[in-house]
Amino acid sequence: NRVPFLMTGGGSEQALTFYYKKANADIGGLGSGLMGVPKCELDADCENGVPYAAQYMKCSEEMKSLCNQHKHNSNCWVERDDVTPGKKQDDHPGSQVSWHPGFRFHQLKGRILAFTILKALKQALELWQQAGE
Repeated sequence: NRVPFLMTGGGSEQALTFYYKKANADIGGLGSGLMGVPKCELDADCENGVPYAAQYMKCSEEMKSLCNQHKHNSNCWVERDDVTPGKKQDDHPGSQVSWHPGFRFHQLKGRILAFTILKALKQALELWQQAGE
């Protein structure tokens, strides 16, 4: 006996209502995670006082170009004294294309999922503990 619950990555209210009615289940959706992230409207707004993970995430139209320059932050090889690769390493991994949202977006989505699951787990453990008392 468990309560049916479906979680979506988004979707229209119409689609969520359809699943709620047809599946007879509670429906939940993940938000964007951008509430509270300051909008980058001037160059100084993008970094000053903004945690690294949230920098360049929410940009005005005027700052889109600068924000796009900070979408990818990875490299293929970090120079080391103790290892020499057998072939030349690329400067950065492939697939760093303009349409891809970049690492910050994936990091944020991962955190949204993790916190959602951790919160549900905490509530479940508290209920379990109360049932044993």
